[in-house]
Amino acid sequence: MEKDPGSEHGYPDAICLFVRTMLEHLSLAKHVKNVQLFLPGKGDYSWEPLGETVVQPIFQKAHELKVPSGSKLWKEVNSKARSSFPTLLLLLLPNIETLNIILADGYFPEVMDMLPTDFFSNRHGTNNFAKVHKLSIDLGPHHAEGYFGSIGVPEWLQTPVLSELEVSHSGYGLACSSWPKSPLSNLTSIKILKGAIWNSAVKQLLGWATRLKTFSYTFEERHLIGNDEYDEDWASPFDVIKPLRALSSSTLESLTIYTTELLGPNGPELAWVPDDWHCDLIAFERLTFLHTDCLFLFGSTAAQDLSLTLPPSLSTLHLNKHWTGDPDFLEAPVECIETAYPDLQINIADVRLTHTFSE
Repeated sequence: MEKDPGSEHGYPDAICLFVRTMLEHLSLAKHVKNVQLFLPGKGDYSWEPLGETVVQPIFQKAHELKVPSGSKLWKEVNSKARSSFPTLLLLLLPNIETLNIILADGYFPEVMDMLPTDFFSNRHGTNNFAKVHKLSIDLGPHHAEGYFGSIGVPEWLQTPVLSELEVSHSGYGLACSSWPKSPLSNLTSIKILKGAIWNSAVKQLLGWATRLKTFSYTFEERHLIGNDEYDEDWASPFDVIKPLRALSSSTLESLTIYTTELLGPNGPELAWVPDDWHCDLIAFERLTFLHTDCLFLFGSTAAQDLSLTLPPSLSTLHLNKHWTGDPDFLEAPVECIETAYPDLQINIADVRLTHTFSE
């Protein structure tokens, strides 16, 4: 059976063919608003099943694009590098509104590095990302090594209407030195999922998102990559609350915060729990939705000391089902919450977690 284009045996050939169509019919490009790019790993490149006779004319046609001659893109195009196709695609689409980039494994072909250095700043009046309001980057279960350090999300944050930023499986900190200096008034939703970032990056993100309404941080320790080169600390769910309270308490409406690894008295997560932890969210005056777990609400001594402070604005609480692996464990916490907040709608969420630790 012939292999499907875009299979694991080659760079998604659908991208190559789509680029060809856009180059041949430029009038169609303006109608593409939602883009999802799957970028496979370094070892998965192959010219099959398209063949050079199909691909070579695409490279030739690409030279008609108005891109500075010094751009890294042309070096890749001239060497017939298939990794240049996603970059060509992004250059061809002027009306992208939502962009989702998915990486297959630990290799990243530096697609964004091939874009002109001032592409994001609109100096040439050709910023194809001027309309991107939602950006999702999934670094894959093995992350893209060096992704945030080499090209990073910083340039993307300069898109004028970006309101939603989502990063999954991040195992590196975010290099903040080159990030925008002024607030990003349109950024209202930040989601860091199944990974972690540094404390300094959290403060930078929240400092820019002056109108933040939604914040999600699902912490996953197994994706952390050693950062001996940097004097930085990873932000646990407990570390995030302090900058959130200082910078977003007057605007935040929805908060999702928990670890995606199964928690318990003998689990490795206890290293992240402050000894004096007390969940106090009273400062979040507009918070209506909270999705979390018992560890965040009650700390590591949840079974012995049930105490928390929730804002009166909170109307819905999603509480993760798992913590110690004991289904009866939730009875006491739920009873405590229901007694203290009788009008609060409580939903038990059956979130799939990645590890199990038992006594």
